[in-house]
Amino acid sequence: MSLVLLLPLLLTPPASAKAPKRAASSASEAHAEPAAEAAAEPVAAPAVPRFARMEVPGCGCALYAPSGLAFDPPTKSEDGSDVWTGEAAVDRWHFGAVVVKFAVPMQASTEAAPGDDMEALLISYMDFLKTQLSITSAAGVGRGHTHAENPSARGVIDYWEDKDGDHWAVKGWVDADRLAVMFVYGPGDYPYLTAQQLYLDGFRFQP
Repeated sequence: MSLVLLLPLLLTPPASAKAPKRAASSASEAHAEPAAEAAAEPVAAPAVPRFARMEVPGCGCALYAPSGLAFDPPTKSEDGSDVWTGEAAVDRWHFGAVVVKFAVPMQASTEAAPGDDMEALLISYMDFLKTQLSITSAAGVGRGHTHAENPSARGVIDYWEDKDGDHWAVKGWVDADRLAVMFVYGPGDYPYLTAQQLYLDGFRFQP
């Protein structure tokens, strides 16, 4: 499958999720009394989300997701692949995914080791998403992740920061038929590592 044809399958974050902070409307707002700030209520710890298995409609795949996550109707890429995007807010963090069902299954080149072409495509797609999401820094791709139910699949992980200071944990999965990019982002590292791992590893190539 041509990488050039797959790259337009990009995710644009909802405006509500990345809306700029409102500017102060007056000098009194811009110079609020320190005492008033000190009296503000402390920020409560976020609730631990409950995850449930849900199918991606029409994809033949599934994931474990927090309640409220729903996918938009699929769109078509230039090569006819189906693309689903979904996102849900959980307190100050967002859980989301991009899922692609290839119009034509990928065929490995004779020069590459099994799975190398798939992994290269996944990394290139995640790099392209970084440009669309205003990512300013990244830890670097971690390769070699294996899937619990699909031994032919490849997985990679990365950690990003965007221009607004939000932190992203991102994990991608790919096999010959489907690709998924799972992400959690918010104002810092997500405080519940086990829940984050459950989500990022929760993609299932079969429902």
